[in-house]
Amino acid sequence: MMQTSALTAINLGALQPYLPYIAIGGAAFIFLIAFIVGVAQGFRRTGWGGFLWGGVCAAYAGICLAFEKNNPLTGMISGLGLPAQVVALLSVAAIAVACIFAVLIVFGIISWIVRPGEEEDAQPAPQTPYPANGASPYAPAYHYPPSYSYSPFGETYDDDFEEDEPIKKSAYKVKKGGFDRFLGGIVAVINLAVVLAVLGGVVLTVLNVTPLRAGALKGLYEQPVFQKVFPYVHSYALDFLLIGILMLYVRRGYNVGIVAGLRSLIVAIGRIAAVGLGFWLPFSPYVVEGAPLAVIGQGNSALAKLLSKYIPQALQALCAPLAGVGMGVILTIILMIVVWIISWLLSLAMESTESAGAPQFLDSVFGSIVYFAIGLAVCGLICVGLYGLQYLGVAQTGGLLGEQSNLCKGIFGVCDLYVKPFLEKFAAGLGG
Repeated sequence: MMQTSALTAINLGALQPYLPYIAIGGAAFIFLIAFIVGVAQGFRRTGWGGFLWGGVCAAYAGICLAFEKNNPLTGMISGLGLPAQVVALLSVAAIAVACIFAVLIVFGIISWIVRPGEEEDAQPAPQTPYPANGASPYAPAYHYPPSYSYSPFGETYDDDFEEDEPIKKSAYKVKKGGFDRFLGGIVAVINLAVVLAVLGGVVLTVLNVTPLRAGALKGLYEQPVFQKVFPYVHSYALDFLLIGILMLYVRRGYNVGIVAGLRSLIVAIGRIAAVGLGFWLPFSPYVVEGAPLAVIGQGNSALAKLLSKYIPQALQALCAPLAGVGMGVILTIILMIVVWIISWLLSLAMESTESAGAPQFLDSVFGSIVYFAIGLAVCGLICVGLYGLQYLGVAQTGGLLGEQSNLCKGIFGVCDLYVKPFLEKFAAGLGG
């Protein structure tokens, strides 16, 4: 066993000088695959998700560096009389939000310009209603070229995908030139580079607070080049990750629209609330005699009396808790049915909205705003979770924040103000 371990150490030691070359070769291979995929799809079908993410991150980092010592938004927001921690967070969050929407608007305009829609591809249909050769009038005598819908995020939607798809594909391929395919490959490589850079930075930031930093990865973190680059990675990795999460939610909201987005949100929250409320009510003080929901308490008593007939005498103390759980299951099923009815009614409302011809663009814009608010809540919960781990001593998550991690530091500052008191009570309860 010792010989095997020694042999492994020798082999790893022999490979160590070649590890940078192996990493470069692997990265080159991955980027080559991405380029080939982009070339195959072409510029018009290649998404711009990573490209947009990189643009927002670059704009955010540039503005934060420019206003490193004097952020003009701080003075404007401080006049509202808010706590200093809240002012610090809002002044940085405003920059992030402005960068996200500004970049999305600019790239959206560029997308509509360089990616023409179905109007450009449309051709007039033949005016003769019947073919001259006497064939069936219901036979498809004419094939329209492909028509696509586009979003500012670079996705394409083939509106006539299921009809005569082979002919439509060939018609589309004729329009794809070498330059279009080359641009598709470049955009695909940029997308992959941005995603790998941000996620790699997050991984390196997390590893920096683990024992691997002083162990197996010590040589990597002590490289001169790495020591020059890592402070920037450490400062912006988590901020860039939060920005990416926000952009994902904005993208989702734009694609589904506000009506479908609100339906999904209401149904998701309704299902969670149905489970939580269903199992909480049987044990709550609102079900005792004379309370507003006394009927649930009566159900508890009836179910406990029924269970007492089948449970041994030694386990009779479990009748009441089991009855509460049983009532929780019944209430959860009832509440789930209510949520399903609400979902069905919202589906009818969606169909009515679509039949009424509601502007799709406005629906998408309001959907982006709603989902952006959801993304803000998700990012806040992530940082609150990290703060809680730090406060309770579970993990040193404070080490994840670099010197310029303005967004995450702002959220941690607000947690000091509003979350810390609850954690103190929680820790006191555990100690008591």
